[in-house]
Amino acid sequence: PASWKPASGANNGNNGADYDVFFSTGTLTQDIVAGVTINQLFMSGGTLILTNPLTLNVGLQFSGGSILAGTLNVAGLSNQATLMTVSNTTINNSGNYTISFATGNAFSGGGSVFNNSGQLLLESTDGTVSFNLPLNNTGTVSSQAGTVNISAGGTSSGIVNADANAVLQFTNGYTFTDGSQFTGPGTIHSAINTTTTCSGPILHTGTL
Repeated sequence: PASWKPASGANNGNNGADYDVFFSTGTLTQDIVAGVTINQLFMSGGTLILTNPLTLNVGLQFSGGSILAGTLNVAGLSNQATLMTVSNTTINNSGNYTISFATGNAFSGGGSVFNNSGQLLLESTDGTVSFNLPLNNTGTVSSQAGTVNISAGGTSSGIVNADANAVLQFTNGYTFTDGSQFTGPGTIHSAINTTTTCSGPILHTGTL
């Protein structure tokens, strides 16, 4: 179906919350005002329009496509293996969200934000990956391999980590507030000619 409606979607008495959705082509609009909750979304193409919220209890498996407008709530284990097109999209992650590919931007499009209260795990397998949405972190952001740039600003009161031989670089203005922690044997640094704001007690056990 072109729209996400109770009449055309799985309904097991739990509003579809025990179902997985596989989506690869065309346009699908989530237009149920109360919101939709499912297990996982396996997305390899197409355009998902979030007129109303979509909640993924088990995670997002993303290998292509566009997620436009509205709110995507993600828990569980998620993997993003390529560029994601977004526009006025809010992604709220409370699970483990991994972005891993060779090099380039993680997102295209504007007006969007990523709020992380879980674990955001970032790695480049052959170069530099740029996390180019504003990133607000109350959980953990970790560079696991290669060089990762946080390039669109944001605020963190959580943990920022770099694993061994990994680099996590803030290449735009970023704010660290009370409770922020810097950890890990890798390198965390702010690029030249950028403004980094720190306020309140901040714990440092890594390499800056």
